[in-house]
Amino acid sequence: HTCVLPPTLIEIILRPHCYPKKKKGLSLLTIACFAYIIRVLWLYFETGMWVYPVFAKLSPVGVAAFFFLSYICGVSIYLLGEKLNHWKW
Repeated sequence: HTCVLPPTLIEIILRPHCYPKKKKGLSLLTIACFAYIIRVLWLYFETGMWVYPVFAKLSPVGVAAFFFLSYICGVSIYLLGEKLNHWKW
C-alpha cells in the first residue's frame, strides 16, 4: 500500500489539483471509507474469513479502533494533500 506514496507526492508537486470544497471532499471520503468498511465486514460475515488476517487477532473493539484510526489517517492524508496543493499552486 505504501508503494503509491512516491508517485503521489511527485504528482502533487508537478500537477495542480482542483479540490472540491472541504465539506464535500471530506463527505465523499467518509462515504468511501464507510463503503469499504461495510464491504470488509460483509465479506467476513459471508465467508467467516477476514480480508486482512490481522483482524482475526483483534477483539471487536480492536477492529473498530483499527477502522476508526484508518479513517483518521485517511482524513489526515486528504487534508495534507489539500494543504500541499495550495502551498505549491
